[in-house]
Amino acid sequence: MKILLVTLSWAGMVWLCFACHHSLAQTSAAEPSQSNASQWAKEERRQLLKLLSDSRQLLLDELMHITVAQWTFKPSPDKWSIAEVVEHLGLQQDAYYRELSVVTLMPPMPQYQEQVKGLDDKILQYTHQEKKDQAPWLLEPMGRWCSQEKAIAQFVRSHSKIIGFIEATDADFRSHFTFRQYTEGSLWNIRDLHQLMLTNVAHTQRHVNQIRNIKKMAQFPK
Repeated sequence: MKILLVTLSWAGMVWLCFACHHSLAQTSAAEPSQSNASQWAKEERRQLLKLLSDSRQLLLDELMHITVAQWTFKPSPDKWSIAEVVEHLGLQQDAYYRELSVVTLMPPMPQYQEQVKGLDDKILQYTHQEKKDQAPWLLEPMGRWCSQEKAIAQFVRSHSKIIGFIEATDADFRSHFTFRQYTEGSLWNIRDLHQLMLTNVAHTQRHVNQIRNIKKMAQFPK
C-alpha cells in the first residue's frame, strides 16, 4: 500500500509538471505574439492566403476532366503519375498543418528574424528550380486513395485546414521558425512560418508544372 501511494504521488507530480510546462509554453507563445503582431502585417497574411488559394486553384484546374487512364498514366516506371503527384501533395499538406500547429505553441524566437530576411522571393523561385528533389519516405505516394475524387478531396480538406489555421491564429508567423539540417548555408535550414507557407505555395505550383508536362507527352492518353 505504501509503495502504491508513493507511485501515485510520483505520477501526480509528473502530470502536474507536464501541465505547468504546457501552460507556460502556451502563455509564452501567446504573449510575445501579441506584442510583436506588427511583425506579421495584416497585408502579408492577406497576400499569403491569396497565394495559397491561387496555387490550390491552379492544381484543381489541371485536374478537371481527367479520365481514369490519364489519372493513372505513368511516363515511365520511375516517374509519378498524376494520381501519385496529387497523393504526395495531400500528404505534404498534412505535414505542413502538423508543423504549424506544433511550432506556434513554442515560444517566439525573434532573434532569427534578421537571418531569414530577403528569403521570401528566393523561396518562391523554387517553383521553377530545375533540380529534382527526392521526397522523404513519409511523403511518397503508395496508392492510398482508391479514386480520383477521394485523392482530390483529401488534398482540399488538408489545404483548407491550413488556410483556416492561418485565418484564425494569433501567432506572429515572422517570429516562429522551423528548422532543418541540410547542407551548410542551405536556403531551407531556417525559415519563419510565413516562409514555410511560401514553400507550400511553390511546392504546389512546382507539381502543377509537373502535371502540365505529363499532359504534354505524346503518349499521354487522349
